[in-house]
Amino acid sequence: MLDHDDDMTHAAQMALARHGFQRTRIEDTRVGCMSYAGMTITKMRAIDLVGGRQLLVSISCSDEGVDIASKMGFIQSHLLWLEALCRGSDIVVQTPVRNDKHDLVTLIPGEGGLPETICTVVHWIAGEELPDCGGHLPPLGLAERMGGLCARLHSHAERWTAPPSFERHVYDIPRIRESFARLRVAVDSGCLSDEDHALLLNASPIVEDLAARAGQEPAVWGVAHGDFANDNCVVHEDEVLPIDFDFCFVGHYMREVARTFTLMKTGDSTRDDAFRSAFRAGYEAVRPLSDSERRLLAAYMVETAVDFWADRPADWGTARELAEIVSGPCRDLLGLPLRHQ
Repeated sequence: MLDHDDDMTHAAQMALARHGFQRTRIEDTRVGCMSYAGMTITKMRAIDLVGGRQLLVSISCSDEGVDIASKMGFIQSHLLWLEALCRGSDIVVQTPVRNDKHDLVTLIPGEGGLPETICTVVHWIAGEELPDCGGHLPPLGLAERMGGLCARLHSHAERWTAPPSFERHVYDIPRIRESFARLRVAVDSGCLSDEDHALLLNASPIVEDLAARAGQEPAVWGVAHGDFANDNCVVHEDEVLPIDFDFCFVGHYMREVARTFTLMKTGDSTRDDAFRSAFRAGYEAVRPLSDSERRLLAAYMVETAVDFWADRPADWGTARELAEIVSGPCRDLLGLPLRHQ
């Protein structure tokens, strides 16, 4: 059997041919690799030697015995939203390329010992990584533009009606309960004290109540990018552009903003607050927030941290991150004095 990179390169070349690119060159054997939803997703950059266009191929193979063919609808769904963004907004995104059967996804059969994979092809968009002004946070001007871009994505989602076949993770009330239930693993592993666990469980019904009160109308609930952070934005001619929609989900838009704040923080409260203020200013310039949305954002600051860290008891930062969320956002949500670390 070939090694992993050779397997993925072979699948990528077969997919490119199915998507209408007969003469291509793989530029990077691996732009990125991640595990998600029972799959390992490998990304490769390619050049169309005929038209000169740069392309990005994503190759998904199964983890832990998952039937990769069962993921066809799940993978296709985020590309349907990308395609809708291309057609119905002025946001520059990676344009999906359909294959010879006019499908967005291509199943590459496993032959000769190679794994069965699902491949997608999108056009690469020009841009550079966001500059780092410390701790992976961009300058405040770009943070504000990130917020505006996030709001524009949500505005498009508000107008867009997903087809009945749309299949992505839904972050509803049962998912909130499930996230907090998973904290038991962190307690058992020694990452979370019994006292802090109790505080987080007390916060759970408050998060549920605020989420239930917000409802699921298109103005507050819809498709969200799911991983809206500096690593998944590029800047081109001073404009911030989104990339990598693989983690898109259905839920409250304030959960998206809270997840961004969870992902993009340094531990320096002054710097983090400045980033969040700039991001919120950019967001509200496009989509002003109601008082209920601000309360929901505060609630999701707790839930998104719980959802992310509960499954990572072995990570070196889990104990610290959970302690921080209890000391600040959780106690604030419960109306308790903040606890200094």
